[in-house]
Amino acid sequence: MSGAIVALPMTVEQIAQAIKQMNANERVRLLELVPELQEQETGRRSRREAQTSVAELQSEIDQLLNSRKLAADDPFVGNLSFRDYLALPDQDRESLWAQLAGNNTWLDEDQKKEVQPDALLA
Repeated sequence: MSGAIVALPMTVEQIAQAIKQMNANERVRLLELVPELQEQETGRRSRREAQTSVAELQSEIDQLLNSRKLAADDPFVGNLSFRDYLALPDQDRESLWAQLAGNNTWLDEDQKKEVQPDALLA
């Protein structure tokens, strides 16, 4: 019956306090039992949605590479091989990607939009 009023045996504050005392496994179980807790207006995606996105991306990459795995000496980005890229310090990797992102000529300035790191494609 929609619109029914459910009497809670405790206040929301008491429930919040109980959740704060849960260990990680209990919180995971709570989210399994009440998935709506992850679907709030936070703009963040659930773990399940993220895993689905990763699986879809992996499938697309496999299709593009004809299921051939990258070899360490294969060209990867710029004039770097995959091995060379992995050997870069994190700061150099970030600089490289920032440089490449700044050179993206496939979009006009009015087509570019800022997005959250966990945004989903429509």
